[in-house]
Amino acid sequence: MKKDNGDLSTELTEYRSQYEAGLYTLRELVWVVIDLMSESMTDENWRSLPEWLQTQVVGAMRKVSEKKTEKIIFGDVEPEIAIQRNKIVKAWLREKGYLI
Repeated sequence: MKKDNGDLSTELTEYRSQYEAGLYTLRELVWVVIDLMSESMTDENWRSLPEWLQTQVVGAMRKVSEKKTEKIIFGDVEPEIAIQRNKIVKAWLREKGYLI
């Protein structure tokens, strides 16, 4: 289900604030952002991320292997859902030229 851009932007801002307050590590923030972006991967939402966070997301997606059954999970999500979300984000980043 696609999220409204305003809703996603609000959630991203909240998570970034919580990260800055020390409630999340950088790694946790990156995976929360990946989960959120998988629900509404749009140019507008991508551009709403600061460049340093975009770089972190791209770096994390580079490390996710499609050949292995590795599971990067944050929170209580089912592994199959996490894998699907990672694929959505990775495919979008490839399509836009952020990943080769």
